[in-house]
Amino acid sequence: MEKLSFKEIAVVPHENKYKLKFNITTKDQSKTETEVQFCVRILKVEGEEAKYCVEFQRVAGDSVKFTEHFNSYKKELKLLEDAHHDIKA
Repeated sequence: MEKLSFKEIAVVPHENKYKLKFNITTKDQSKTETEVQFCVRILKVEGEEAKYCVEFQRVAGDSVKFTEHFNSYKKELKLLEDAHHDIKA
């Protein structure tokens, strides 16, 4: 949450759930503002000790910008030693 606050993203954590909701507002070259509302859930994987699933969901906003932001977060998670993100279609 500190990193999101550092990037000036307003974070509203819930006391009883591992869920974060936040908005990211960006401006393109024509000074048009685009806002994307995120919901990030952290879920413990049943039967697996110390294994968690991080789910990113677009609640509202532009899907292209959401994908750009998601890919940025995915790259940061990949830098963690034990991060694992196999995506099967």
